[in-house]
Amino acid sequence: MADFKPLPKPVRTQNNLGYPKKRRSSPEVTQPEKHRQVVKAAQPVIAKEPSKGKIHPYQSQQEVPKKKSSPYQRQVGRVYRFLRKKSRWIVSIGAALILAVSLISLLGWFISGTSAMALYIGEEHFGYMNYSQELDEETFRGEVISRIEARENARVQIDEPIFLRPASGSPRNVLPLNEAIEQLAATLSFQIIGTAVEVNGYRVGVLRSQNEAEEVIWRLQSPFLQGNAADYYSVDFVEDFHLVTATIDEDALSTVQQVMHRLDSRSVVVDNYTVQSGDTLGGIALRHNITLARLLEDNPDFTANSVLRIGDVMQIQSYRPFLSVRTVRVETRTVPIPIEIEALENAGEVNTFSQVIQEGVEGEQRVVVHIIRINGVQTEPEQIISTEVIRMMEKEIIEVGTMEAIVERR
Repeated sequence: MADFKPLPKPVRTQNNLGYPKKRRSSPEVTQPEKHRQVVKAAQPVIAKEPSKGKIHPYQSQQEVPKKKSSPYQRQVGRVYRFLRKKSRWIVSIGAALILAVSLISLLGWFISGTSAMALYIGEEHFGYMNYSQELDEETFRGEVISRIEARENARVQIDEPIFLRPASGSPRNVLPLNEAIEQLAATLSFQIIGTAVEVNGYRVGVLRSQNEAEEVIWRLQSPFLQGNAADYYSVDFVEDFHLVTATIDEDALSTVQQVMHRLDSRSVVVDNYTVQSGDTLGGIALRHNITLARLLEDNPDFTANSVLRIGDVMQIQSYRPFLSVRTVRVETRTVPIPIEIEALENAGEVNTFSQVIQEGVEGEQRVVVHIIRINGVQTEPEQIISTEVIRMMEKEIIEVGTMEAIVERR
């Protein structure tokens, strides 16, 4: 017994955390892993409230009725599933299309921004302008002419031809369309398409426009119009007066004042005048715008006390303008209709017998006449155009005797 020594107590070591290390069992004591059985405790299953559209875990499949879908919903579902499967492919194609459209647009912008048209005046190069598919040479020429006409207030004709040619490469200093038209309108030479005034084949002058020619006509005719212009049947010229279109340089145009001065020039003219009923020496002189002394000087066979007879011929010397105005005025007058006397013979009464049986009444009639004047002077008798009876005339009836009176002799 004295030799028996007790075994030392095992020393429990600690790990770094201060916990005692577990003691490993010997390999003989450890059981193989395949013979180890792990028993799990059964956990109670807690039933949840069934959600809408889902099958409760304690319900069978037959207890929940299936909701039938419409053909439209099924078709939409097929499309949706197809798009989900092909989403990457569709996104790739869309991106490629967007990229291609962007590149084409950028290329078109680049081409349109750099393309231009070359302008030529005849054979001479003028410059470059922006390209436009809707613009041709005729339209461009018309735009240039319109700008010049607006500036000159007249119709114009361009002398040089205008050509448009596609420009090669990328030229510099390309003008916008509006600026190119303005520069051409300021550079091109042109002629005015004016209105020429001709009298008896002689060209008096060329005016800038038709409006100026009409102003000349009004200035010539207005001094001889009295009252309302509607009272005149016609107003024209004695001479052969014409307005014709003429093309002329701007420096050769005449003004309205210059044409009026040429047409107002006068020359001495001697006319023969035949005396008419009611004429007097003073009336003839006044009608022809001369003095009585000048009338007697030109006609030495007549004196101030001479009695005029119908058919006498007198010489009238006057100053006639280069262009004479002829007017035909329409006048409407009310003229009385004289009373006619009708005699009824009575054989039972002596020839000295007279008795009014019916009083007469004057009638009235409306007479339309044309009065022709040249430069304000009446040169022809009035012309009766129409008559209209307003009130009928009533005859005066007188009874007269036809028996000769018996004279008693003593």
